[in-house]
This record gives sequence, structure tokens and C-alpha cells, in this order.
Amino acid sequence: MDEVFSTEVKKGKRTYSFSIRINRNGERYVSISESEETGNSFEYQWIDVPEEDLQIFAQLLQKTLDENQKNAEKTIEIPKNAENLPNKPSFSGKMSRQEAENLLQRTFKIAHFYDEQWQTVEKILNGERVLLIEKTGFGKSLCFQFPATIFSGITVIFSPLIALMRDQVKKLQSLGIAAKCINGEQSITENSKNIQDAIAGKIKILYIAPERQENYEWIEATRQMNLSMVVIDEAHCISVWGHDFRPAFKRIINLVKLLPKGLPILATTATATKRVEQDIIAQIGSEITVIRGNLMRDNLKLFVVKVDSEDEKMIWLKQIVKKSPGSGIIYTGTRRDTEIYSDWLNFCDIPSIAYHGKLDAQSRVAIEKGLIGNKWKCIVSTNALGMGIDKPDIRFIIHTQIPQSPIHYYQEIGRAGRDGKPSYIILFYNPNEDKELPLAFIEGSRPAVKCYNKMIEAIKSGLHGEKNIDEND
Repeated sequence: MDEVFSTEVKKGKRTYSFSIRINRNGERYVSISESEETGNSFEYQWIDVPEEDLQIFAQLLQKTLDENQKNAEKTIEIPKNAENLPNKPSFSGKMSRQEAENLLQRTFKIAHFYDEQWQTVEKILNGERVLLIEKTGFGKSLCFQFPATIFSGITVIFSPLIALMRDQVKKLQSLGIAAKCINGEQSITENSKNIQDAIAGKIKILYIAPERQENYEWIEATRQMNLSMVVIDEAHCISVWGHDFRPAFKRIINLVKLLPKGLPILATTATATKRVEQDIIAQIGSEITVIRGNLMRDNLKLFVVKVDSEDEKMIWLKQIVKKSPGSGIIYTGTRRDTEIYSDWLNFCDIPSIAYHGKLDAQSRVAIEKGLIGNKWKCIVSTNALGMGIDKPDIRFIIHTQIPQSPIHYYQEIGRAGRDGKPSYIILFYNPNEDKELPLAFIEGSRPAVKCYNKMIEAIKSGLHGEKNIDEND
């Protein structure tokens, strides 16, 4: 938001300020504030003030200041014509790739952008809306982190991945960039402090879990933040056609629809089918550029090992993990299996630990840190682990059972080899038993046929209130 002009007059322990600012839509914001040395202050703001009213504000304030401080050196001058007021965003978007990469090197210690990264960044700096569909390990986060350091206000990233929040906030802070996050695993006090810091302009990048949008303190805070950009990470969660639809993401769209034209929005995902892509475009708005890259990962070597029993999986697992370089992740279908396989590997003198969604937050954080630090040869986990883990050198990923869907499989194996070096992807397949679990997931994700029939009959029979249909029938 550009400042047309401002003036400040001190009288004793009090300071009076008056300013006019222009947002990207050309709306005029008038701000009058009074503050004391003790820290107490108040501020009044008027939005989209007509030009003629600016003259009145200026005259009234000038008269008040003249009466209270005759020796005031500054006077307020308002342009007579509204056309003279600048109408441009706080960043004009005019930055060459060379200039951007010089800044990238100084801030992030990275020499160059990929072509698709720069294409995305350039559009964001121009205040455009972008849907970026790129493979895991591509560096999608840099496409919003870099512009966020240039914009004058705060960038808010909606992400469902708490592990990713922790990793990226830690990395950004190590680079001297003010970053914080808000999620359900932090204390109320910590979340509240981060919100207040965001309002005060002390944070450049703020990650928040979509489910936190209903928090009253957050709703009030959004009205006071100097918002420069909104990012929707894992944007496929917006779409009802996506493999991981989350209702909380629909509420992000409500926020997006209120944002002024010219405020950049970036939606990122690695797993959007064409149908999901079109759904995201329909919800965010037609004025959005889609950048879809090559989703193939040539450094990942995929293998399927056919087995006839669970015992045979155990034998293969011991041999493969012992011979595999580096560390990795072993995915199982149930929490019980994480314990069984982890106990077996430890019995075989292969350091491992079980991880699943029922662990408390402190335990999950400790295991994630251990994974980053190569404390174990492998983590045996349900699909609760992996999304958002910022470890570039995972050398192998093994699935002991068929995942829920090909898209889930793509997401999970995408954690390996993000440094571009060869990594090994292995799937154990028992044709006698392994179809049962994914089929159970499929059947469990939708109501039974009799429920559909019951609803159809109820609709045919007439109008019903919510409580007129007994779901237990």
C-alpha cells in the first residue's frame, strides 16, 4: 500500500499523525492516530474516502494542530484532483531476472531460479493469480517465499502440513527472515503472540492451518493485517474432486473472494488432475494463470516385489533395508503394523522407530527431528508421515501394502530423492491379501448403497426437515 503523504506533530508526550495511503485497487485509506510515550495509542481509519472528503479531513486536522501547536513546522497539502493520487501497488513488479537472482543469492543462498520458478515469481510480483502444479522437490515454496521478502506487508500461507510449517519456519528464521506459524499443536499463548506480531508488522511470512480460520482472534486479526499475498499450499484440497478434499479449504475461497484485484494469490500442488485443476480455477477465479510442469522424477527407481505371505515381506524387508544406502521411510497400512515392522527391524539390529497419527505432538516432533538427523536407518509409518518433511536425502521408500490410490502413492514416494540423486522405491505385493486394505478404504469412504436408496426415497416422498429422517432406520 503506497503512502501519498503523511505528517506528524508532537505536543508534549503526545504525537499526532495523519496519513493517506492507496491500495492496489486505488482505494484511499485515511488514518488519524494519537500516541503517547507510555505506549498507549488509538487510531481511526476510513476506507475508500472520496477526494472531496480528504480536503475536509485535512482542513479539520490542520485547524486542530494549529490551535494546539502554533509552531508546527509541517502543513498538510492534499492534491486538488483525485487523478493526481498514485494508483499502484507497493511493489511495481518491475524487476529483471538478473536483479531477482542477485537478491535470491543474498537472501536464500541460491544462485538461480528454474525457468518455471521465475515465470511464477514474475507473475506474483506483478500482482497476478497463479496455480502452480509441479512435482515434489521442485521448489514450489521458493515461489512464494522470495516475493514475500520483497513485499511490504505480510504473506499468509494456508497449509495442512504442520511438519512442513515447522521445517520451513525454522529454515526461514535461519536465513534471517521473520516467519512464524499458527496451528493446533502450539499453545494458545504462542498462537496469540504470533497473531499479534503479525498485526504489528513484525512477521513477513505466516503459516496457518486452514482449520484455524474459525478462531475468533484470527478473524479479527485479518482485518488489521497489512496483507501482501495469500498462498494456498496443497491446493488440491480445495476441490471436491481431489483425493484429499478438506472442507476447511473451502473457507479460504471465501477469503479469496474478498481480496482486492491486484493482490497476488498463489495456489500450489503436485497432484492435480485436469478435473481438479478446472475446479480450482473455477473457485479462485478465471483470471488465473496455470503453470503445469513435468511431474516425472527420473532419479526415482521403482520396483515391485511379489511375495506370497507377510513373513516373506519381513525377510525381504530385512535384506533390502540393510543393503540400501542412507535412510528412508517404510509405509504400512495400519498403526498396528508400524509397531510390528519396527520391532522386527530393531530385532535385526536395524535402528528404526514407529510413527503414526495417534502419537502425541511432542513425540511426533522428536521423531521428525530424528529423521532429519539420521538418528534411525528408517521410520516405519502410516501415511501420517512424509508430507511436508523437508529432508532432501531420503534414499529409499518402501510400501508394505498397496496405498489407497495412485495419487496417494505419488505423494508418498515424492518424499525421496529431492536432492536429485538416485533413490529407490519398492512396493511389496501379495496378490492373495493386499487388495483387501485398499478396497476397505474405498468402501469406507462412501455410504452404503442402502443409505443412498433411503435418501432417494425420502426425497421422493416429500419435503423433510433435517430431523425428519432417522439415519438409524
